[in-house]
Amino acid sequence: MEISTKKKRAPAPSSTGDAPRGAGARAVALGFGRRAQAQLALLAILAVATGVALVQTPKPDPFAPAPTGALTIAWEWFRYPVEHNAHQRLPFIPVNINSVFFLKDGRTGWIAGDSAYIARTDDGGQTWVRGRIEAAATATPAPAKASRFLDPLIGAAQAAENKQSGAPPNAPPPELEQKQAPRQTQESPAQQQRPQNPARSASQSKVPPAPQAKTPIAPTVPPMDVTAASLDSIHFMDGQRGVAVGERGTLLVSEDGGLTWQPRASGTNAALTSVTHDGKRWVAVGLGDATITSDDGITWHSPANGTQAFLTSVAHDNKRWVAVGLGGVIVTSDDGTTWQPRISGTRASLGSVAHDGKRWIAVGESGAILSSDDGITWQPRTSGTRASLA
Repeated sequence: MEISTKKKRAPAPSSTGDAPRGAGARAVALGFGRRAQAQLALLAILAVATGVALVQTPKPDPFAPAPTGALTIAWEWFRYPVEHNAHQRLPFIPVNINSVFFLKDGRTGWIAGDSAYIARTDDGGQTWVRGRIEAAATATPAPAKASRFLDPLIGAAQAAENKQSGAPPNAPPPELEQKQAPRQTQESPAQQQRPQNPARSASQSKVPPAPQAKTPIAPTVPPMDVTAASLDSIHFMDGQRGVAVGERGTLLVSEDGGLTWQPRASGTNAALTSVTHDGKRWVAVGLGDATITSDDGITWHSPANGTQAFLTSVAHDNKRWVAVGLGGVIVTSDDGTTWQPRISGTRASLGSVAHDGKRWIAVGESGAILSSDDGITWQPRTSGTRASLA
C-alpha cells in the first residue's frame, strides 16, 4: 500500500461567497466613522451654543414685543437668551411707589413710596439701594393750627360726643373744665374775722357770676412714626441734597445723596403732597393751608399769605411757581409765598403739573389735560381717554 505524501491544498476562496463579507465589514466601519463624525459635530455645536449662552445678556427692555421675520428671530435668538415672563427679573419693590425723580443725566434717580420707602439708583434703574432714616422712630408733630377745613369737623365731633354723654352741645371737654376750675385761696385770720357789710353781701348775692370764657382746645394728633409714613413726593436739587414729604406733615431731608435721611419739623399736620426747588428756595404744598417754604431745607415756614386750596402738585420754570389741586384749582406765585388763583376752565381735580422747557402741562381725573405758555392762561386739550392722569 502506498502512502501519498502530497499535501492537500486548502480550497480556494469562492469569489461569490467571501466578497460580500468584506464589503459588509467595510460598510460597518464606514458607518461607525460617519456616526462618530456626526456626534463630534453635534458636540462642537453644543459647545459653541453653550459658550454663546454664557455671554448673552438679557434684552434691555423686558416688555419689548416678540420679533417678526425669520432673520430677526434668528438674530435675536443668537444675541439674547430666550426668556419667559421677562418682567420678573426686574428689581422688586415691596411697596407702592408714589414719586420718581431723576437728574438730567438719566442715570441717577430716587423713588419714594409707602412705609417711608426711599431708594437710589446710579445705573438708570437697574439696581437700587434703599436709604436709611437716622432718627427716633417717632417725631413730635407741630401743634395743630386753626383751619377752616378742620374746625367744623372737630366741632361736629365734639357736639356728638356731648350729646351722647348728656352734656350741653357747647360744653367743653371734662379735662378743660378741670383746667378752668377756679383756684381756692386761703384767707388770713384777720380777713376771716373782718365784719361784712350786710347790704353789700345782699347785693353780691343777687348778682349772678360772670360766665367764664371757654378756651378752645387745639386738636391733639398722636406722634407720627416717620418710618411708616407714606411719602408722596421726592425732589433733589443736586446729587446730594434732597427732600421727601408725605402724610401728616412728614418731611425728611438728606444731604448725602439719599443714603441717610433726617426728619425735620414741617410746622403742619396736614398731608404734604409735592415738593420742588427752584435753585434758591424749597416749596412744598399739600392739603388745606399746608404750603411751606425753606431756604436751606432744614427750617421751614408757613407763609401768612399762602393759599387755602387743596394742592396736589407744584413745579417751577425758572420764572414762577405753579401749583394745581382738587376741583381744577390752579395757583401761581413769583416767590413761593404769595399765591394768586388762576382760571383753569375745569372742575376736574388736577393731580400733576410740569414744565417741559416750552410750556406748562397739567393733567388730572377723567383724562383732563390743560396747557399754558405762561402758567397764567390755560387751555383745555383733548386726551382721548376718560382715565385719570397723574
